[in-house]
Amino acid sequence: MLNAQDPRVLGFVEINLGATRVRVPVRESKDGLGDQVAAFATDPTGAGIILVRDGAPEREIEQAMSAAAREAARHFSRKLLN
Repeated sequence: MLNAQDPRVLGFVEINLGATRVRVPVRESKDGLGDQVAAFATDPTGAGIILVRDGAPEREIEQAMSAAAREAARHFSRKLLN
């Protein structure tokens, strides 16, 4: 459940791993990404999230989201298929 402290959900990225589909939430991040525009992260339970820097140019977001989605696919491939 979301509360007022949670970052805004921007959408979801669906990652197909064979017959398994994983929906990863994409949320905005006002800080905590350093110089990155987007990044994949997990919490202690293994749930994944892609964070996107607020106010970044659209072109940079597209490229960074692609890299973050590839990282998420690797993470979930190891977690779910091994």
